[in-house]
Amino acid sequence: MTGPGVAPANTQFPHLTVAQALAKPELVNGTRIAAAGVDRALRQLRKQAGITEQDIIRVPALFSKIDLPDDYPRRDLTVTYLPDAANGISTGTGGYLAPAQHGPRQGGYDVFQRATEEALGRAGVRVRWIEDWDYSPTSVRPVATSTASPTCSAT
Repeated sequence: MTGPGVAPANTQFPHLTVAQALAKPELVNGTRIAAAGVDRALRQLRKQAGITEQDIIRVPALFSKIDLPDDYPRRDLTVTYLPDAANGISTGTGGYLAPAQHGPRQGGYDVFQRATEEALGRAGVRVRWIEDWDYSPTSVRPVATSTASPTCSAT
């Protein structure tokens, strides 16, 4: 490991790049489905609470579609693929403690963390990344040694 946090070898797709992420159909489809759900929720918030696009800070997220039995009563269910930045805590003093993303990397940087820092930074919020990988259930984030790739899309 080259610093604090979880060694890449202990993540499902170590050294995942953006290109590799975009080649994973389960992630592309899961993120597309989740993005449609977010859009529906935002339409309701605009209609019922009067929020506008200026009230929304968009951060990237990556979702995986859940495989369900044919007789399951619902379709197109997704699960957050990465520790979602939206699951952080505001400090109330201009800071935001967010779970480290473990997202695809480009130029040596986690693209999700960089995009989140930029989006929240425009609103005057400082992001501090908290390592919480070991607190997530292994059934959701299994450890693998494959270098296969997941998909990334920002919502």
